[in-house]
Amino acid sequence: MPETAPCRATRITASRAVTIGAYVMRVRHSQAVFAMMLEASFPDLSRAAPAGAPARTAVVPPMARRILILLHDFSGGGTERVAIRLANQWAYLGRTVRIFCGTEAGPLRSLVDPGVEVEAACPRLPRGPLSRIRLGLALARAADRFRPDAVFGPGNFHLLPMAVFGWSDRSGAAAFCKISNPLGPPNRGTPAGWLRQQALRILTARLDGLVAMSPALRAEAARLLGRDRVAARWDPIFAAGAAGRAESERDPTLIVAAGRLEPQKNFVLAIEAMAHLSRWTDARLVILGDGGERARLTRLIDRFGLHERVRLAGHVGDIRPWLSRASCFLMTSRYEGYPAALVEALADGLPAVVTPCSTALAEILPRAGLRAIVAPDAGAIACALQNMLREPRQQAVDPLLRARHDEVRAAASYLDLMDRNAAAQA
Repeated sequence: MPETAPCRATRITASRAVTIGAYVMRVRHSQAVFAMMLEASFPDLSRAAPAGAPARTAVVPPMARRILILLHDFSGGGTERVAIRLANQWAYLGRTVRIFCGTEAGPLRSLVDPGVEVEAACPRLPRGPLSRIRLGLALARAADRFRPDAVFGPGNFHLLPMAVFGWSDRSGAAAFCKISNPLGPPNRGTPAGWLRQQALRILTARLDGLVAMSPALRAEAARLLGRDRVAARWDPIFAAGAAGRAESERDPTLIVAAGRLEPQKNFVLAIEAMAHLSRWTDARLVILGDGGERARLTRLIDRFGLHERVRLAGHVGDIRPWLSRASCFLMTSRYEGYPAALVEALADGLPAVVTPCSTALAEILPRAGLRAIVAPDAGAIACALQNMLREPRQQAVDPLLRARHDEVRAAASYLDLMDRNAAAQA
């Protein structure tokens, strides 16, 4: 049976028009600050003026009016959460936005704003061995119906379906994909490194742009893919205009970690560190998130006898209530792109113990007074946690960390990239 597309159009009510107007005014009023942030952080946005010409700000009309976002499903990962935030903000800013997904299953489906259309593949495409290839082909058919100006893939997991889309698309839309995790170990100069680089270049050959989540991550990706292929944009993490958290009563024994229960997050190491720490203190660790390693982690907790010290709390819609109660944040990942949970913890005034898992840590932590970047060793992590908990206190929050991850500013920055690309192709 051929796929059918929804025929409804997004209607903007009077109250919604007021909301859109408020968002647009907010962006305009913060234009000077926003422009300075962009110029300081993203040199790729600057345009050279002819010799002797007065400096001026280029004004690009909205060219990416219709945007199609790809999601395999609405699982509870950071990639999906950021994609939904961008979709909601783009709709608020007056663009027509549709999410095309393999299936609407997942805990984050309820976060999609009513102004964003959602279309699921027919038949449904749950994750499986060939699902990403089939999803890319289905995306091409969906784009042929929707006729978008831009198509956006929100992370590395979507690189393969975006590549399939690029090779089969007939809509002529500009295609972008975000790089959400490192593209591979830096073993340039070896046969394996050369093969990886060639495979990535083939995989991204039909994409019009790639987006890294910070300047440092952009530089890392550009070494593999070429400088002109990759732009940098901050992720939307904080609600527009959100203020810092108010002072709250902290539990001096509570440590919080957050992420999918998958090998990348290396919660095995966190539990091993707690086995050491439990000999010296009564500290407790709560791990927020769910995933395929739950059974393994439960067995490890049983083996170490840590039932009173380590809790797998499962997926939570909002980690902020936990952050407001904790006295330390722990991140033991093997690798990360730009860890949003760490940014949220720092913005809440939490000290953090982290492994050296991301090139972007230097951009996240430069002004964070209370933090420890420690080797991925259970004993070293336990010692760092003990030092953090010995004198519970909040750290000063870097105001730029919150400002550059404001949802409206981040969404507008992505739109700027899409509009400039569309204008260049016109």
